Amino acid sequence: MIPANYSTISFPSLGIEVNPGRALALGPLTIHYYGLIIAIGLMLAVVYACRRCSQFGIKQDDLLDGVLWVTPFAILCARAYYCIFSWADYAENPISVLYIWNGGLAIYGGVLGAVAGILLLCRIKKIKIGALLDMVALGFLIGQSIGRWGNFVNREAFGAATDSFFRMGLYNTVTGAWEYYHPTFLYESVWNAVGFVLLFLLGVVVFQVGFGVIRRANTANLSENANVRTVASALRGGVEWGNGFTQFPEDFSVQEADENTGRIEVTVTDTSSEKALECFAGSQVQATAFAVNALLNPKINTVVYHVNVHMSADGEIERTRLFGFLRPTGDVTSYMTFVWTKTQSANGGVNFGCTITGINDAIQDEIRDQITTSFTPVQILTGK
Repeated sequence: MIPANYSTISFPSLGIEVNPGRALALGPLTIHYYGLIIAIGLMLAVVYACRRCSQFGIKQDDLLDGVLWVTPFAILCARAYYCIFSWADYAENPISVLYIWNGGLAIYGGVLGAVAGILLLCRIKKIKIGALLDMVALGFLIGQSIGRWGNFVNREAFGAATDSFFRMGLYNTVTGAWEYYHPTFLYESVWNAVGFVLLFLLGVVVFQVGFGVIRRANTANLSENANVRTVASALRGGVEWGNGFTQFPEDFSVQEADENTGRIEVTVTDTSSEKALECFAGSQVQATAFAVNALLNPKINTVVYHVNVHMSADGEIERTRLFGFLRPTGDVTSYMTFVWTKTQSANGGVNFGCTITGINDAIQDEIRDQITTSFTPVQILTGK
């Protein structure tokens, strides 16, 4: 059980002395800080994992579904692990094992339960276990780094007695004496935080180099061998454009990519824009980068880039919110289409042309209202 005989906590070498509470009382409801800290760690870990889903080819909905049923299973295992290794506290009244509100969860049991749940999730959702584990690894370090502070407020899970510089003092209210131990919760929290930073920085370097190679290959393949596979790869991984690269919306489909007909047609769904001008400007850059690279292929003469959005009942564009947790729920609506063509000029050169269609009068008016310069692209917007 939680060692209630300890009150004040000190770090004498650092001149720190605190006496944090163990729970927050809200009327008849008692919220234990340990559980609250664990919940915060889990939430931040999930947010981080959600932001990395697309990099590993995993649907965000599948991840969130997994969290909803893996979490209760992990809590059950955390409770079982704690009770098994503290059975002396429950032997006389076994039914008290169910009194989880009295505290008593073991992080290692939760981890074992989570791993078992993840394995089951991968089997049911047909997710590659390696990809999922790579994705959640850093999230796990976040959760562990934060969750270990639950042991601090509970005055538990400390190490052996010591007189080292980093010793943690616990005032024993029964004996009236100070006891000094290794603050193992602090050690683990710090090395998890350091591990996260190092792996994150390493991952950024590897990610940038790896995706740079992928984008260069996507760009080359698009201009040399256009088919459904190379087009989908370009939309998924991005293409080089100017001095940088261009990414595309996660939701896309390829209707046609045929060198025999000389035509490529794709549809993307913009879930990042909130205003008409924002959608127009971003889609214009994306369509241009994609189409120009595709038209460098001598066998491709036409590229059609459809843009859809989620539209609410009152006609407003919906976007993802809360780090991607809240997905747009409005109807998917066709918003605009960019048609790029390539023709031979009289002097033997090549002409690229772009027509933007599908923008109704209401969208045109909204874009004009949002443009702050004197230039109003009437001809571009109307396609005339």
